[in-house]
Amino acid sequence: MNQTAPPLPPRKNTQTTRETLTHGALAVKILVRPVIFLGSLLFLLNGCFRLGSPTPAARLYRLEAPAHLAASTPKKLSGKGPVLMVSAAGAASEYDTAAMAYMRSRHQIEYFTHSRWLDKPARLLQTALVRELNEHPALEAALAAPSAAQADYLINLTLLELYQDFLPPESARLIFSCQLEIIDHRGKLVGSRVFQESEAATPPDAVGGVAAANRILSRLLPRLAAFCAQSVQQ
Repeated sequence: MNQTAPPLPPRKNTQTTRETLTHGALAVKILVRPVIFLGSLLFLLNGCFRLGSPTPAARLYRLEAPAHLAASTPKKLSGKGPVLMVSAAGAASEYDTAAMAYMRSRHQIEYFTHSRWLDKPARLLQTALVRELNEHPALEAALAAPSAAQADYLINLTLLELYQDFLPPESARLIFSCQLEIIDHRGKLVGSRVFQESEAATPPDAVGGVAAANRILSRLLPRLAAFCAQSVQQ
């Protein structure tokens, strides 16, 4: 007895199914890729911020005589002595900066990374000299240039050297030199001299160099003031 085979179930459209799957996978890829990219970007940025450490602030130091830190009694003006005006005429190019210089090899100037003067050292020296001159009994007053006030003499102050010498490293020394030129109201040069000093820097670092520089200034300022007073009284 012949039996009729049951009808086959309707054939699925495999192309449509494959296209649906393909489109679905593409949609997933389109959604996933931006997420992966953003995640990677955030990870890299986070790593950069963690690896990068903030730059420490520079330590600032004054160039001044310890005696000037104490309050002094204002001098009574007599109106008879000369008035001097002190100009920070300049500095050698390697010292015309607030950076603190040192030397580890001959003919090569380097600078401390995290230690600096409060201002250019020629200006700090100018301020210290004005204070010292104002305390000299033979002088009426001293002013810092520029100033609208009238003066009898102009003191041109030039910084020639200010560096810490680490040759040899175990015996570091602070080297200092400056020049004074004294000019009267007619433009005549009445005095000129170079002053040189050196001092052991202990400890052999920036702090030791600052201490040595200020010790030099303590004993040098009276000599500078005496030279100025002598020159203007000739």
